[in-house]
Amino acid sequence: MRIGLEKLPPLEIIIPSVSGFCFGVERALKMLENALLRAKEEGKKVFSFGPIIHNEAVIKKYKDLGVIFLESVQELSKTASKGDYVVIRTHGIPKETLEEIKSLGLNLLDGTCPYVKKIHKIVSEASQKGRQVIIFGRATHPEIISTRSFSRNPIVISTPEEAQKLDLSEDIPVTLVSQTTELESKYERTSEILKEKFKDIEVHNTICYVTHRNQKLAEKVAEVSDKVVVIGGKNSSNTRKLFQIASSKGKPTYHITFPSELQREWFGEGDKVGLLSGASTPKYMVTDIANQLKKWFKTRVLFLD
Repeated sequence: MRIGLEKLPPLEIIIPSVSGFCFGVERALKMLENALLRAKEEGKKVFSFGPIIHNEAVIKKYKDLGVIFLESVQELSKTASKGDYVVIRTHGIPKETLEEIKSLGLNLLDGTCPYVKKIHKIVSEASQKGRQVIIFGRATHPEIISTRSFSRNPIVISTPEEAQKLDLSEDIPVTLVSQTTELESKYERTSEILKEKFKDIEVHNTICYVTHRNQKLAEKVAEVSDKVVVIGGKNSSNTRKLFQIASSKGKPTYHITFPSELQREWFGEGDKVGLLSGASTPKYMVTDIANQLKKWFKTRVLFLD
């Protein structure tokens, strides 16, 4: 006997009450959009130095609108003309690179996230005072690459285990900062280890408040869900952390960038499906995913604070 859809238990879609772009991303994208408007009026080109944010769908959108994405000053100097617009990525760029771009005679818009700039200020002042800067994060991440340039001989570590293995005198004054998108639990463990190793240590909690909020919400959503879909760029650090958190709860977790990647066979009637999104994920993508699930199943949407 065939059961009608109305007889089946609803698939519950669980969505955090807050989602969408963080302040830093909104600020940088607004700069890019304003540059596009002004460039169109003036007959100029618009460049983004590095991907403006880590989200492939957003990058595609702005490429289609005419933004040219470059990663080297040499390439920029060959391609851009005086008066063209260049927007610096949210993650920031090395101090020396920024100075080179300033010399090209372009309309420079610095989209570096204010929270990243705060870290630049902390490590710069610490270095001037002769303190050893330790940065917690992934050495190859553009935010870390930019931050390193503002300090003298910084040490980058990415795990509590690396912190434990540091072979430095306990008398060295140390300043510790974190990449804005790191896992807060790992940073806390790392800072506790380093507090035991050094007599004089300044610990700055430089994890972005949106990262903190999203990680706490990810824990809550994963705990009450049967399955979790994480929406955001595959190269987005903060989005990958949400995936790690949800996966650590033992729930089947899927990381997608585009709604078209969603697969019906991942879900069944009566499932509780959590939807998580990174700080560089447009809010409409969460809605698109929810709408796709509504096409496949009888659904009920719940918002979680």
